[in-house]
Amino acid sequence: MAPERFGNGPLGDLRVIEVGGEVGEWCAKLMADLGADVIKIEPPGGAAEREIGPFLDDIPTAERSLHFWHYNTSKRGITLDLESVAGRELLRRLADTADVVLKSYPPGYLPSIGLGYRELEGSNPRLVMCSLTPFGQQGPWRDYRTSDLVHLAVGGQMGECGYDEVDVAAPLHRSAQAAGTRGTQRDTTPSSASCRRSSTAACRAPVSTSTPACTTPAR
Repeated sequence: MAPERFGNGPLGDLRVIEVGGEVGEWCAKLMADLGADVIKIEPPGGAAEREIGPFLDDIPTAERSLHFWHYNTSKRGITLDLESVAGRELLRRLADTADVVLKSYPPGYLPSIGLGYRELEGSNPRLVMCSLTPFGQQGPWRDYRTSDLVHLAVGGQMGECGYDEVDVAAPLHRSAQAAGTRGTQRDTTPSSASCRRSSTAACRAPVSTSTPACTTPAR
């Protein structure tokens, strides 16, 4: 039987559940614009991203954030309280119909409320869960917060910029160019894992610390 199609784009046969915050918006937007059925989960009272300006006509309300409008094109939305039993049960039911769960909560949060990968894939073995975190799921930096400036520094791009009193800045090295492209992996990893799951056996594919960690099921 041919898979259900939600849109005409190349990802039109995927359903994606987006949970978390601002970090995952861009990735989910690209997947939605490419045809995926993306369902954004917002907490009661609305996502914090609704408070990010600028605002239409400079009126700062949750329904007028141009940031929110831009980063959530082509998506559908639902409000769920994941701190409640009913909200968690509804997310489990949604995940049973999904191909990808894209999450940007701090490491360990979803497993702590019974919504980790192991719990969700029990009733949906085809599920791909992609985690967008600053420094991965394990390791000494897993709980650190970050910003664009921090990643530019630790990723090496800042070291390739500027000049001193003697030397004029050299052209950008290939290593820095490669480092700059790694951020795009957060957009391509979920769809790649979704494609791969149908042709690989018993695959568990964690990605390095500053990129999404995806877990893909077996054929």
